[in-house]
Amino acid sequence: MVPKLFGFSEMSGVFWTLFIEIVFYGCCTALFQFNFLDKPIVIAAIALGLNLSTPLAILLNKYFQLGIPVQFLLFHLSFLFAGNLLRLAFAEKAQAAMYAAALFALLNVLTVPVSSGIWFSVPEAVDKGFVMFNPESVVCAYILAACVFMVALHYKSAASRFMVRMGEASYSLYLLHMFCFVLVKQFVSPETTVGFFVYFVASIALAIVVARLSFRYIEFSGIEIGRKITRSLGYA
Repeated sequence: MVPKLFGFSEMSGVFWTLFIEIVFYGCCTALFQFNFLDKPIVIAAIALGLNLSTPLAILLNKYFQLGIPVQFLLFHLSFLFAGNLLRLAFAEKAQAAMYAAALFALLNVLTVPVSSGIWFSVPEAVDKGFVMFNPESVVCAYILAACVFMVALHYKSAASRFMVRMGEASYSLYLLHMFCFVLVKQFVSPETTVGFFVYFVASIALAIVVARLSFRYIEFSGIEIGRKITRSLGYA
């Protein structure tokens, strides 16, 4: 999860999120120890503060030339804490969390465009990989993610058994899908329209199968071991 700490690059380009995840887990462990993990006000303050830190550094550097380091890690972390807000809002029915989540969403109408450089150039966004193509694509990606979340929330009662099973294996799918795409490309050329269709369908099918096997024989076993540990420590 942290290969760069040991002088290595990630095995796959999509693995850049793993470092953010492990930092988030560490933060959650600390919050849990102090009994803050289920406190909407605390989580909201962290989510909003982290979300503001990146665009504020960008604005202060632009208008006051302060030379503050721009850290997109903090911006990414804010969305993981926002996820905890949504859990508290929808699963725990915490009204304060619902209001805070709505405020977080409104705040991002400003923070995402500033951080991506949609209004003025932000060289750090490109240098650190936050913007890979252009600022507009980043803004569109955030909008699309929000729309997909709202649609899924609206139609959650219509979830099929297939979607539930895919949800179970989603982490394995995230970790392994690129390897499946690379493997299929060794046998199917995506250079033509027909070839690309065959390549795309075959890659997805293989990724789903591999993800289910990974979940069943690796991930599920790890979850069970984790549960046994937490029970032995008296946390469950």
